[in-house]
Amino acid sequence: MPNSKGSRLGPTGLCLLLGLLLLGGMGVGVVLAKILAPGSAFAQLVGLAMLPLCLAIGMSSWYAAASTHVWNGLAEAMCQAFAGKDFDQAVDESMRALPFEGEALPGTYVFPPVSLAVSLIAGGLVGLTSASTGFLPALGAMALVGLGYGVLLRSLARSCYLSIPGAA
Repeated sequence: MPNSKGSRLGPTGLCLLLGLLLLGGMGVGVVLAKILAPGSAFAQLVGLAMLPLCLAIGMSSWYAAASTHVWNGLAEAMCQAFAGKDFDQAVDESMRALPFEGEALPGTYVFPPVSLAVSLIAGGLVGLTSASTGFLPALGAMALVGLGYGVLLRSLARSCYLSIPGAA
């Protein structure tokens, strides 16, 4: 893909950022689960996995969305070539629509909804084990934290601090 430079942070910085997002997300999830469902090991396990799953599924979804964008451009170029246009010129035109080095790849919009979906499931599971706070407050708190995490991931991706796999 045209954005071959990858993250603005470079490979080492990207690894550190991903480690911080992963470990920080695990810590935030466990602390949140301890607050919402004190004494529940199951809730802590769900909290431990929630934000890392948001990161993993969000990155995979972003990669799929960016790849789909590229394939749609190539399919459009092939259709134009079948209609009589020069194939090389059609490919050049479709590739111009892609971001250049230093620009975010398309598809970053997937992070907030993916994170919200994962955190709603996690919030429901924690809410079922939460006797002290109740189901709806646990669901809401987990959903808000997950949505905030998704917005953070999208912001990092749009500003080219986070890159799709293989682009670093």
